[in-house]
Amino acid sequence: MYCDPETGLCYPDIPSDAQADATTATIDADIERVEIWYSTDPTCSHCWGMEPAWRRFLYHYGSHIKYRYIYGGLRKDLYAYLESGYGFRSVHEIADHWRYVEQLYGQPLNTDVWDIDPVHSSYPSSIAAHTVRLIAPEKEDAYMRRMRQALFLEGRNIAREDVLADCAADIGLDRDEFAVLLKNNVGNPGFEDDLRLTRQLPSNGFPTVLMIDADRNARVLPGGQPYTNLEMVLLNTMPIEKADTIPDVADVLNVYQSGTTREFAEVLQMSHEDAETALEAAGARREDAGGRALWFAN
Repeated sequence: MYCDPETGLCYPDIPSDAQADATTATIDADIERVEIWYSTDPTCSHCWGMEPAWRRFLYHYGSHIKYRYIYGGLRKDLYAYLESGYGFRSVHEIADHWRYVEQLYGQPLNTDVWDIDPVHSSYPSSIAAHTVRLIAPEKEDAYMRRMRQALFLEGRNIAREDVLADCAADIGLDRDEFAVLLKNNVGNPGFEDDLRLTRQLPSNGFPTVLMIDADRNARVLPGGQPYTNLEMVLLNTMPIEKADTIPDVADVLNVYQSGTTREFAEVLQMSHEDAETALEAAGARREDAGGRALWFAN
């Protein structure tokens, strides 16, 4: 076992895949809530692809965990990255990758931004998220979600300050005040701390989920994870019952407030077609978002 003196986390000497973690984890009966660090980036397509699994996980087990997002900085400068010859060589290749991610997860992705207004950096959106954490921490989740919908469904460039301010207004924050805070870089110190922390983690790719028990032992789940993996590791980290009841569509609407067909199908354990039928029967409002369906509670 390796223990990092800076983070205080210990990593068991076992394979990092979820099955191995779940099999060898030691249950501590005194754990009240498992701590989760979720290393992510608002512009990460695989993180958006994992959103249905993550939202379902929070729906069933949110009361048993406490979590924080670590914004690790996916790409500081798009054009410097493309010119480096490392990875993607053009914005068209990134758009093609997004189409692959959409097929991989079934979560809709609008690639228009790469043709119209490419996201030149992921740093501004991460700094904006830290700004919300400072002034209204209870709205951080809603802000992250609003940014991702703006990018992945509406095709808007969330590296632009006006778009970031619009997203803040959409979740109930004062747009002008938020724009001033962005210009004054109040979120920069928190983001810089996250960049340093990311370099200390055993996996610095996005997404990465770390489940931390009472003894500060961290189970690492790198890459886009299905719901079953998240659940399995949690159940082997603390003694709670498996959530095996399919929820009522009205309750899910009340909790989610909005979501893609894929997200509702995930938590309701239905096909896309059956989920849409159930949502319509429950009175959900359907809107078009970049050519994709987005459902809202009325």
